[in-house]
Amino acid sequence: MKRRDLITLLSGAWAAWPWAALGQQATRVRRVGYLRASPPPARELDAFTSGLASHGFTVGRNLVVVPAWGDGNPGGFSELAKVLASEGVDVVLAEGSIAMRAAHQAAPNTPIVFTRNADPFIGGLVASLSRPGGRVTGLSMQAVELSGKMVDILKQMVPSLSRVAMIAPRVIWPMFGEVHMEAAKALGIESVNVELKNADRPGEAIEEAMSQKVSGFVLRGTPFYSSAQRKGIVDAAATYKMPAIHRARWFDCLCGRRR
Repeated sequence: MKRRDLITLLSGAWAAWPWAALGQQATRVRRVGYLRASPPPARELDAFTSGLASHGFTVGRNLVVVPAWGDGNPGGFSELAKVLASEGVDVVLAEGSIAMRAAHQAAPNTPIVFTRNADPFIGGLVASLSRPGGRVTGLSMQAVELSGKMVDILKQMVPSLSRVAMIAPRVIWPMFGEVHMEAAKALGIESVNVELKNADRPGEAIEEAMSQKVSGFVLRGTPFYSSAQRKGIVDAAATYKMPAIHRARWFDCLCGRRR
C-alpha cells in the first residue's frame, strides 16, 4: 500500500458519495473514523494525517480523526465499529477484511475505505476490484492468494519441515486455513491450525504448536497486533527456536528486531 493511494481514495470518497454534495465549504469539519484492532505505529498515523493535510484536510481545522482502536483482539471489532457509528463519522478507514465487515454492519450507509484487506469479496460488499460498487472501496493485499507461497518459502528455509502450523486468531481460520493446508499438502507436509488466543502471550500458542510436533509456523493476522505484541511474538519464536514466517518485512522492523 502506498500512502498517496490511500489518501487519494479518502479524498475521492468525499467527492464521490452523494452526501458530500450537502456541504462543500472549506470550513466544514470532516470526521474520519479509523477502525483498527490495535493502535497504529506513530509513523503510520503521522503519514496518514500528513497525507490528508496535503489534500487540504488538517487536524484541528477542518478534520477530526475519531480513533476506534482495540487491544489486538480481532473479536472486538463489532463493538469498536458501533462506537464509530455513534460518533457520526463521515467516512470510515477500516484496516482489514474483518474491520471492513464490522464497519459496514454497524453503519451500512457510511462510506468505507479499506486497506490491508486480505479478501474484500467476503460478504459480497465488493463487486470487483476495478468497480467495487456501493459505499465500499479501498486497497486489497490479495493475501489469500499469496498465502500458499509462505508455506513454500518456509519449506525452503527448513528443508526437513514435515509438519507446519498456521498460528492465527480463530476468527481468520476460514480465510486462510484451507489455503495453507492445500499448499502444505502439495509439498508433502502436514498442516495444523493453532489458535493465537492472546497476542500478549504468544508463547502459549507456540508451545501448543510444539506439542503437535510441528517444526515451523506461519503467522497470520499480523495487522491486528500492536508493536508490543509483534515484539512478543518475534521474541517468543526466538526463545523457542521455532522457524517462523509472517507476511511482511516490517513485522520485524517495527518491533526493533531484524533477522
